[in-house]
Amino acid sequence: MHYINVLFLLLHVINGQQIDLNICPSGLITQPNDPKWPPIPTTFEIFSELTFVDQSLEISQTFTSNRDAVYVTIAGTQFQHYYDFRTNEYLAIGSFVLNNVSTPVCARYIITNQFTTSNVSRSVLKPSILLGYSSNNLLNNVFGARYRGETIIRGIPASIFESCFYVTDIQATVNAIYYFNNPEKFLASSHQPELLKVDVRSRTLSGEEQSYSYNIFRYVPYPNKNEQIQSLETPTGVYCPNRTNTKALPEHLPSRLSINAEISLPRLYNSSLLTTFELIDEQLQFVRLDVYINNVDFREIHDYSTGLSYRYLPQTQQCSVSEISESSGDATLVDQTHIRMKSVYEFFQLADNHTQFQYIGVRWCRDRVRCHVWIGQKQAENKQIEQYEWYWAMEFNGQQLSEMIPVKLLITVISTPSTVPNTQEINFYNYLSHPMTIVAIDSTLADCYRALGPTNGFNYAILRFTIDNVQKYPVHKNILYLKYTILMELAFDLQVRSVRLSNIVIDHENDKNDLYVTFTLLDNPPFYGPVEQLHVEQASLSIIKHLEMIINLNVLKFRTRYDQGREVVLRAKPNSLKTLIFYTFPAVNNTHYINQTVVVHNNYTQISVQIKDITVTRHTGDRIAALWTGFILLGVVITISIGILLVMVKERRANIKRLIFCKSNKTPKWDLGETARLWSAGQVMLPSLTNEASLRSVESLFP
Repeated sequence: MHYINVLFLLLHVINGQQIDLNICPSGLITQPNDPKWPPIPTTFEIFSELTFVDQSLEISQTFTSNRDAVYVTIAGTQFQHYYDFRTNEYLAIGSFVLNNVSTPVCARYIITNQFTTSNVSRSVLKPSILLGYSSNNLLNNVFGARYRGETIIRGIPASIFESCFYVTDIQATVNAIYYFNNPEKFLASSHQPELLKVDVRSRTLSGEEQSYSYNIFRYVPYPNKNEQIQSLETPTGVYCPNRTNTKALPEHLPSRLSINAEISLPRLYNSSLLTTFELIDEQLQFVRLDVYINNVDFREIHDYSTGLSYRYLPQTQQCSVSEISESSGDATLVDQTHIRMKSVYEFFQLADNHTQFQYIGVRWCRDRVRCHVWIGQKQAENKQIEQYEWYWAMEFNGQQLSEMIPVKLLITVISTPSTVPNTQEINFYNYLSHPMTIVAIDSTLADCYRALGPTNGFNYAILRFTIDNVQKYPVHKNILYLKYTILMELAFDLQVRSVRLSNIVIDHENDKNDLYVTFTLLDNPPFYGPVEQLHVEQASLSIIKHLEMIINLNVLKFRTRYDQGREVVLRAKPNSLKTLIFYTFPAVNNTHYINQTVVVHNNYTQISVQIKDITVTRHTGDRIAALWTGFILLGVVITISIGILLVMVKERRANIKRLIFCKSNKTPKWDLGETARLWSAGQVMLPSLTNEASLRSVESLFP
């Protein structure tokens, strides 16, 4: 009974707060502060050693009005605590170690009225609380400090201050003694009083008493904004489930763009570097991919208007064609039988509802380039976790960019907590929004038609007409613009997609003023793929007849430029259309064959039928529906990366070597050097290797 009375006498109740008079014998110290009390900045960084009677650890805090981060290092192991009062979230990040494998782990908690945010651990307070801020980073209006004299700390003349206050969320009475350098006797580099040490005694309502000291070895008022922001953000590579995303993913991406990408293949093909160029055009429903590896390059084009994929090797002038399938990196399934082209957002993995992205701040991502960073995870079909970490440039050399640009993507495959995660880095360069798709596609499709040839049903025509330039306008000085104008005008007047027109050559004779225009017109393909919106245009014979008509009516005209932007309109000469070469199907309406010459029904043009022998290696149907069938932009690079990472995970867990199937031999090959050589020669196809079913499907392709 006597003990209870003594305890009651030592507790003084003020505004519902039970103040421990053992800690604060004179009660709380409130406003106003002593005139000598240094002003506390609204943002600061503190790096300190926290010492107890029998142990010590390191604590640092980065503080702002709506966020703060506390880093605690114990015996070399760091724990990170993030408090975000904008979203009322607390994130705790540590490391999970199993079988000598350290994996970062993040836990998220919602900050409520019952959640304590003033302490680092139990009754140990954050530095900001000791400096007069509340548990939600606002000013503590009842906090006050009094001057208590002078002393020497670590050889530095220091002023002593004292404060007594009550911390509501942990129900603790706190007495703190502060040591600031005396600027009249010792001037710090900041020319302001700097905090050197804080001695703390506290006791909770439950009777837990704590004594400790903060030995400050760095105190930075108003730190560099960029460094402070980076300290407040969670580290790269760490995903916090259910965390609130505080910044929207890149929006308003162009429907037409081109980009280069580089990816290292560290355990495949003798550490080769895979380089790609990708072009996407949603409006034209056309994509292009150039791949360079092991001194071999090829181009792949996906025409979603016809549903066909073309792969062209310029060194050997070989071309293969197949239907675009769902397994292509740029296609997505509409229903059981139809596919469509992915949108730009889907290419960048930004429209996947299964991947939850969260903003983790700003990072230096390249020399003089700062990036916004997002990280997201999704569960893969094989129960492994795929993690995507996106870097989008927002500032170069201190200047804000008008639009964000993709710079880097880190793909991590996490198998189990006991295995080391595998990460693949993809770097992007030369991002260009709204490129001239027509120029970028150039003559590849026509080259494929020539390689496949009319014997395989890929017909084309080579046409020529004359432009009247009697006034001798020097339009040849701006020949590229003239070519582009002719291409677009022909596509518009003939009502065909511009990809069917290519190889425009403009020539003239020295003693004449006329310009001769030669170009290639592609016919419709002999078959189509399972696309959602199939686009079938007029056959080439009908187009030639229509072109003949508008030329003879003198209505085919071209607006071009010369001499620094001066414009002129030139017209095609009537009766000038010549069909140099024309391949067509055996039966064409309104035509008949006479000695291998096709005579059009209105006798406008006589068209010579020529057959040219072309040696081609033709792979159709599912035979090229493996890894390279659909690689485009992130479809190609991400598919490669995930495939490689999954293979490495599978090797680590089961020690199973990769299966690579060769056309010449159905037996799996194990020599990676030989595999690289065969792949370079076009004799190896790689599946995505994401599961056993895909391996079996590729194996079944070989007779």
